[in-house]
Amino acid sequence: MLNSGQQNDNVISIEFLDRLAHNLNEEGLVTQENIRIAKEKAQQANKPLYKALVKLGYISEEKITTFMGNKLGIPFVNIRNYTIDSEMLDLVPEKVARRYKILPLFKIEKILTVAISDPLDINFLDDIAAVTGCKVEPVIASPGSVQAAIEQWYGMGAIRQQLIDELIEDCKEIAGEEDKGQRFRETAEVRLRNEAEEIPIIRLVNSYIVQAFLEGASDIHLQPKKNAVQVRFRIDGIMYEKFPIPTALAQKVAARIKVMARMDITVKKIPQDGRIGFVIRDKHVDIRISTLPSMFGENIVLRLLDQSKGIPTLSELGFYGEDLRLFKSIITASSGMIIASGPTGSGKTTTIYSAISALNKVSKNIMTLEDPIEYMIGGIVQSQVDSIAKGSFAGFLKAILRQDPDIIYVGEMRDYETAEVATRAALTGHLVFSTLHTNNAIGSIMRLSDMGIDPGLLASVLNCCFAQRLVRRICTKCITEYQPDESLLARFRVRPGTRLHKGRGCDSCRGTGYKGRIGVYEILTTNNEIKGLIETKAPENVIVKAAKAHGMRTFLEDGLRKVTDGLTTLEEISTTIPVRS
Repeated sequence: MLNSGQQNDNVISIEFLDRLAHNLNEEGLVTQENIRIAKEKAQQANKPLYKALVKLGYISEEKITTFMGNKLGIPFVNIRNYTIDSEMLDLVPEKVARRYKILPLFKIEKILTVAISDPLDINFLDDIAAVTGCKVEPVIASPGSVQAAIEQWYGMGAIRQQLIDELIEDCKEIAGEEDKGQRFRETAEVRLRNEAEEIPIIRLVNSYIVQAFLEGASDIHLQPKKNAVQVRFRIDGIMYEKFPIPTALAQKVAARIKVMARMDITVKKIPQDGRIGFVIRDKHVDIRISTLPSMFGENIVLRLLDQSKGIPTLSELGFYGEDLRLFKSIITASSGMIIASGPTGSGKTTTIYSAISALNKVSKNIMTLEDPIEYMIGGIVQSQVDSIAKGSFAGFLKAILRQDPDIIYVGEMRDYETAEVATRAALTGHLVFSTLHTNNAIGSIMRLSDMGIDPGLLASVLNCCFAQRLVRRICTKCITEYQPDESLLARFRVRPGTRLHKGRGCDSCRGTGYKGRIGVYEILTTNNEIKGLIETKAPENVIVKAAKAHGMRTFLEDGLRKVTDGLTTLEEISTTIPVRS
């Protein structure tokens, strides 16, 4: 492989180009006539032959780049799906990356791998080595993909700082004019809206959204503090701090987000909700916006939903083995109630979407009642409760029952009236899915009883209540076997000396050892004994004992199974799932 110590002078380049033309023709990639025309164009434009061949459409950029890389002994990589760690962007400054049209990919010890776009020009690798203090190993990528990656990744680095500097100067000018007593013709609302439509503020806000999406974040948090707006991304359930926004730009950023979400930019003292449709790398991203007044300004949270991913299957979520077979049999019932429980962000809605998608057939009329609708599912009637229209879940649910549904999903049973209507719907031949915020599966029974639902009625309609949590998956790129601390093994009653798995930490997982998440479940199905205990309002521990006797696997048991199967770690289980005493 070529590296930073090898040179590439003009003589070698010319000789290589002559061989290149011959080899391209010999391998049937271009014709002699293609080469003849391309040579003429290349000489006229004073450009290399291979660029002329691409521009004339005789060969694709990616194909010729791969071909040249093979001839020069430089591996070809597709960088379109690479996630570039911020450490790499700091290591190779943006101006250097743009000047040489390269992208730093990853670093192992003192060896830095960079994607280059022109294999005939590698003299600059010595400059990169000097800048980074690393030995540089090149891989080749198509020029278009390198340029696109530079725009997508470095557009969030030095350019972002430049945008912020420009916007700060604009703020100073405005403040200066106001201090002099000058009056603006525009109203405050018009001025805010105009500022929100300025190119620099648009690029600044977009840069955070694109960065969050490419890093796999589920949420962006903009939290005003005394001296700046703290920016944090939630990735695999963990919050990571990012480049802050100066306080002077807080209003402009908030106004821009509100304009995008079609919210009222003048309302700052009342919470608001909105949505943004965004396209990144040809993928449609649905962004839910929530604003909340706080001490230093508006706290804004953006939830990113990649609509292009589609709804995951039950097995992809973390159901497998007997649990998968059991859950699939439960959701195919013709009537009854299935309740998912867990805290906000535990994946309840996604699991129900997955279940509903598995049932989605022409022969079934499936209707949902949500606040808000998170994913669009073809073939299903989805309704969103509009608080502005003063509709209630119970009121909308009564209307849905007049629409001849077979299967109903009620986003959340948040009050007695909704729970009572949903329970009656299950009693009258409908299959009803819904959610509750409880710590475990048994807690759903207790919560509905506390709401006032008749225990006898609940016992007759409840098919299943399941609870879930999300734990981080071990990164498959750096998974390794290791010996856990003996005290941790003892805590979970795992045999001493057991070797388990963890992630070492790599560029793919940002050094965390984890990438992605998987569900941990506790599934309680009802039988005659359980129904009898529900009807008599038996204590939680009594129902748990009976359920375990009938094969219910607890959170801890399901979590430990996923640990021994190499999907997650004991450390992750110990900090994420509730352990019943």
